[in-house]
Amino acid sequence: INLLTLRLHSVSIVSPSTLLRIVSLSNYVVELLASVRFAVTLLVLIILFCVSGTIIPQGLDSSHYSRIYGPAGEILFKLELTDVYRSPWFIGRLSLLWLSLLVCAKGRLKSWKKQTGSLLTHLGLLIILLGALINTLWGESGFVSLPKGDDQAIFLTGNSGYRFKKLDFRASLNELSINGSIPGEQNKDLTCAIGQKQPLAPEGRINFFDSANRIIAVKTIKINQPFSFKGYTFYLENYEIRYLNWVELKVTNDPGIPLVYAGFIFLNLGAIAIVIRKNRLML
Repeated sequence: INLLTLRLHSVSIVSPSTLLRIVSLSNYVVELLASVRFAVTLLVLIILFCVSGTIIPQGLDSSHYSRIYGPAGEILFKLELTDVYRSPWFIGRLSLLWLSLLVCAKGRLKSWKKQTGSLLTHLGLLIILLGALINTLWGESGFVSLPKGDDQAIFLTGNSGYRFKKLDFRASLNELSINGSIPGEQNKDLTCAIGQKQPLAPEGRINFFDSANRIIAVKTIKINQPFSFKGYTFYLENYEIRYLNWVELKVTNDPGIPLVYAGFIFLNLGAIAIVIRKNRLML
């Protein structure tokens, strides 16, 4: 009885005019999210953030930006334009765009038989954005340097400044070879970065160890042929060409990628359904 009395008392505190304002505000928010102009504005802002993330080097230490941009570097760092894809500004706009698409898709449910293609397209975009948000919030990207015979259990991440992260396994370069070539003194360049034109293809064998120092996997890595292990994807980023005793691997963990792929499937199905419906109407 006391609980019921408390509930009735709390309800009576809210006046009809307050309830009316709450309803009006909620309707305004829904109309705003359903607005095409609002969605386009969000897209433009997201594109501008992506452009800034392409122009400004991402994930470096604040001293790096002060050295390059002078006093403006500190401002860029505080505004988190040096780590755009993990900034609250970028995540917030992606979330608002997701909500906008959700409201638009909900508005088409009443006539879903006539708008199947549009619904599938919106569903695909919702799933893609959800995958992107998951990658932004929980994804990882960094580098690991593997000297030959020396196992490593950490990799250097570049999100919000460089830091080390310990993995639950260790890795070691077992062997590195250049197909069709024997390394010798004629190779003057000690390192070879991805993007340079090289007539020879490096191939490395990476051993993975557990906590008991037992080999649990052996992977082969080549340029543009990454491999996956325990949720991480490894790319050959750099290698020592003279003595073939060191590689640098790029390490990524993108938990939202399956959702992105699924979203593109729905997006294509929606586009196909729209084309089929238009062809039927023209007949």
